[in-house]
Amino acid sequence: MIAYLCVSFAVESASLMNLCLKAIVDNFDSLVTKCDDCAEPKLTWRLPCPDYAIPSPMADMILKRLSDRRLLKQEHLALFSKQYVDLQSLSLRDFPYSPSLIPVLHGIDLNDFISAFSERTVEALHTLNVRGMCIEEETKLCAMDALGQFQNLSHLDISRTNLDSQCLNVLVKSLKRLAYLDISETEVVDITCGEQSLRQMLLTILELKELRTLEIANFKHHFDQLIEPGVLPHLKHLEMGGNPLRFTLRDIELLRGENVVMISLTMTLMVCVLFYTLSST
Repeated sequence: MIAYLCVSFAVESASLMNLCLKAIVDNFDSLVTKCDDCAEPKLTWRLPCPDYAIPSPMADMILKRLSDRRLLKQEHLALFSKQYVDLQSLSLRDFPYSPSLIPVLHGIDLNDFISAFSERTVEALHTLNVRGMCIEEETKLCAMDALGQFQNLSHLDISRTNLDSQCLNVLVKSLKRLAYLDISETEVVDITCGEQSLRQMLLTILELKELRTLEIANFKHHFDQLIEPGVLPHLKHLEMGGNPLRFTLRDIELLRGENVVMISLTMTLMVCVLFYTLSST
């Protein structure tokens, strides 16, 4: 009963909240029971009343603590459905993730993943840690589409999964507010930007009228606008390791005419460093 009181009321003391959290996790098995009236056997919380829901952040903390202590099992996932909790942060550590396990909340498959969360959770979720989860190959893109619905997601850890470059492309197009993304130890092999994003990046560079130094070493795309008159008028140092733009001597002369002090074409068979100063004109 003490655990219910701790969860039910706003607690200002962080230490008291931690005590309540520890009591709930330590006595977790005593606070849940099998539902005898449900169509399929599942666990439910021993809540004071049927329409009660555990609010965030307590629900987030309970789920994380159970996951961190390796106490969370497949049958426990239904306890964190929108019927019982209001999640804002989801953290599942090294938890096996597959269509057979995605009855995460009330017996749904992977394609219906998002529907397992309340509308409020989808709108509010900002942190998601699914590190080390196994995502089934045949439903991988569907899972990415589902994750893309969390428009306020700012922190995503999807490391140690079989995420690939195609899935990453789907994610980054959908999750516009991502500030932190961990894709280490995945199958991603290409993180280059798309052609449209690349063109926008180049046009943005050309708008930097006060730019003094530009390094485009190992750049593999044509950028002829760079040598047009009046472009980057204050540029003084241009580093083009490997001459990726395939500039000719005529192009370099045009750049010198634009008051570029140093052009470096290192990392080629020919090392060409040209110095140009106003006094030499």
